Amino acid sequence: MDELWVTTVGSCVLIIATMFVAGHYRRERRRRELLRQLECEAPGALG
Repeated sequence: MDELWVTTVGSCVLIIATMFVAGHYRRERRRRELLRQLECEAPGALG
């Protein structure tokens, strides 16, 4: 029974960690996108 609990809790922790990593990746990607847009719209910007 203890092995079942350890397996269940471990699986939940891995799933939650995966969601945090995906969220972090999405935020960083969005931030990069917004910075690129800001650079293009800045006065005197090339492009």
